[in-house]
Amino acid sequence: MYSTALEFEPQSAAIEKCETDFVVVAVDPVETHQASIQILIGEAKTSNYPIGSDDVRKLGKLADAVPPEMAQVFIMFVKTDIFTADEVTLAKSLNSQPRHRVILWSQDELEPCSPYERSEDRLGKSYASRLSDMVQNTDKLWP
Repeated sequence: MYSTALEFEPQSAAIEKCETDFVVVAVDPVETHQASIQILIGEAKTSNYPIGSDDVRKLGKLADAVPPEMAQVFIMFVKTDIFTADEVTLAKSLNSQPRHRVILWSQDELEPCSPYERSEDRLGKSYASRLSDMVQNTDKLWP
Protein backbone atom coordinates (compact mmCIF):
# COMPACT_ATOMS: atom_id res chain seq x y z
CA MET A 1 0.00 0.00 0.00
CA TYR A 2 1.31 3.46 -0.72
CA SER A 3 0.23 7.06 -0.60
CA THR A 4 1.67 10.41 -1.51
CA ALA A 5 1.57 13.75 0.29
CA LEU A 6 0.48 12.79 3.79
CA GLU A 7 0.37 15.14 6.77
CA PHE A 8 1.02 13.98 10.32
CA GLU A 9 0.07 15.84 13.48
CA PRO A 10 0.91 14.93 17.06
CA GLN A 11 -1.89 13.48 19.13
CA SER A 12 -0.04 11.58 21.82
CA ALA A 13 3.19 10.71 19.99
CA ALA A 14 6.34 12.82 20.39
CA ILE A 15 6.37 14.06 16.80
CA GLU A 16 6.24 17.45 15.15
CA LYS A 17 3.61 18.39 12.61
CA CYS A 18 5.11 17.30 9.31
CA GLU A 19 4.38 15.99 5.87
CA THR A 20 5.86 13.17 3.89
CA ASP A 21 6.04 13.07 0.13
CA PHE A 22 5.31 9.36 0.15
CA VAL A 23 4.60 6.45 2.49
CA VAL A 24 4.77 2.77 1.61
CA VAL A 25 3.53 -0.03 3.85
CA ALA A 26 4.76 -3.50 2.91
CA VAL A 27 5.36 -6.95 4.31
CA ASP A 28 8.97 -8.08 4.51
CA PRO A 29 9.24 -11.02 2.09
CA VAL A 30 11.78 -12.76 4.33
CA GLU A 31 10.76 -14.08 7.72
CA THR A 32 13.05 -12.68 10.42
CA HIS A 33 12.97 -12.06 14.15
CA GLN A 34 11.92 -8.47 13.47
CA ALA A 35 8.45 -7.14 12.73
CA SER A 36 7.23 -8.31 9.33
CA ILE A 37 5.43 -5.04 8.56
CA GLN A 38 7.67 -2.40 7.03
CA ILE A 39 6.91 1.28 6.63
CA LEU A 40 8.88 3.52 4.29
CA ILE A 41 8.48 7.26 4.80
CA GLY A 42 10.08 9.56 2.32
CA GLU A 43 10.99 13.04 1.29
CA ALA A 44 11.68 13.96 -2.33
CA LYS A 45 13.52 17.07 -3.51
CA THR A 46 14.28 18.59 -6.87
CA SER A 47 17.77 19.79 -7.66
CA ASN A 48 16.86 23.29 -6.45
CA TYR A 49 16.08 22.24 -2.89
CA PRO A 50 18.45 20.56 -0.42
CA ILE A 51 17.60 17.97 2.20
CA GLY A 52 17.46 20.11 5.34
CA SER A 53 17.79 19.60 9.06
CA ASP A 54 14.03 20.16 9.52
CA ASP A 55 13.26 17.34 7.06
CA VAL A 56 15.64 14.99 8.83
CA ARG A 57 14.53 15.87 12.36
CA LYS A 58 10.80 15.59 11.61
CA LEU A 59 11.02 12.32 9.69
CA GLY A 60 13.31 10.89 12.36
CA LYS A 61 10.79 11.68 15.10
CA LEU A 62 7.98 10.26 12.98
CA ALA A 63 9.91 7.02 12.44
CA ASP A 64 10.82 6.80 16.13
CA ALA A 65 7.14 7.09 17.10
CA VAL A 66 6.36 3.67 15.60
CA PRO A 67 7.02 0.91 18.15
CA PRO A 68 9.66 -1.50 16.76
CA GLU A 69 7.53 -4.53 17.62
CA MET A 70 4.77 -3.13 15.41
CA ALA A 71 6.80 -2.33 12.29
CA GLN A 72 10.25 -1.65 10.93
CA VAL A 73 10.43 1.93 9.72
CA PHE A 74 12.76 3.09 6.96
CA ILE A 75 13.41 6.69 5.92
CA MET A 76 14.10 7.49 2.28
CA PHE A 77 15.45 10.72 0.85
CA VAL A 78 15.17 11.10 -2.91
CA LYS A 79 16.73 13.86 -4.97
CA THR A 80 16.67 14.62 -8.71
CA ASP A 81 20.31 15.69 -8.44
CA ILE A 82 23.34 14.35 -6.59
CA PHE A 83 23.50 14.59 -2.81
CA THR A 84 25.99 16.95 -1.23
CA ALA A 85 28.30 15.59 1.46
CA ASP A 86 26.38 17.64 4.04
CA GLU A 87 23.05 16.12 2.95
CA VAL A 88 24.46 12.60 3.20
CA THR A 89 25.87 13.24 6.68
CA LEU A 90 22.62 14.82 7.83
CA ALA A 91 20.42 12.01 6.47
CA LYS A 92 22.65 9.24 7.80
CA SER A 93 22.56 10.82 11.27
CA LEU A 94 19.22 8.99 11.58
CA ASN A 95 21.03 5.65 11.56
CA SER A 96 21.75 4.10 14.92
CA GLN A 97 21.93 0.63 16.33
CA PRO A 98 19.61 -1.19 16.08
CA ARG A 99 17.77 1.20 13.74
CA HIS A 100 19.86 1.30 10.60
CA ARG A 101 17.17 2.70 8.30
CA VAL A 102 18.21 5.43 5.85
CA ILE A 103 17.87 4.96 2.09
CA LEU A 104 19.22 7.53 -0.37
CA TRP A 105 18.29 7.64 -4.04
CA SER A 106 19.85 10.30 -6.24
CA GLN A 107 19.32 10.98 -9.93
CA ASP A 108 21.38 7.86 -10.67
CA GLU A 109 18.91 5.56 -8.92
CA LEU A 110 15.77 7.34 -10.17
CA GLU A 111 16.35 7.43 -13.91
CA PRO A 112 17.39 3.93 -15.09
CA CYS A 113 15.12 0.88 -15.34
CA SER A 114 17.07 -0.88 -12.61
CA PRO A 115 17.81 1.48 -9.71
CA TYR A 116 21.39 0.40 -9.14
CA GLU A 117 22.56 -0.19 -12.73
CA ARG A 118 24.51 3.09 -12.84
CA SER A 119 26.32 2.11 -9.66
CA GLU A 120 27.59 -1.33 -10.68
CA ASP A 121 31.18 -0.04 -10.68
CA ARG A 122 30.84 0.74 -6.95
CA LEU A 123 28.34 -1.93 -5.87
CA GLY A 124 29.08 -4.82 -8.19
CA LYS A 125 26.03 -6.49 -9.66
CA SER A 126 23.49 -5.31 -7.12
CA TYR A 127 19.78 -5.49 -6.66
CA ALA A 128 17.42 -4.76 -3.81
CA SER A 129 14.45 -6.98 -3.15
CA ARG A 130 14.02 -5.71 0.41
CA LEU A 131 14.19 -2.30 2.05
CA SER A 132 17.12 -3.52 4.14
CA ASP A 133 18.96 -4.25 0.86
CA MET A 134 18.45 -0.61 -0.11
CA VAL A 135 19.90 0.48 3.25
CA GLN A 136 22.98 -1.67 2.60
CA ASN A 137 23.36 -0.22 -0.91
CA THR A 138 23.08 3.28 0.55
CA ASP A 139 25.92 2.49 2.95
CA LYS A 140 28.11 1.31 0.09
CA LEU A 141 27.31 4.26 -2.19
CA TRP A 142 27.60 6.95 0.48
CA PRO A 143 30.02 5.68 3.17
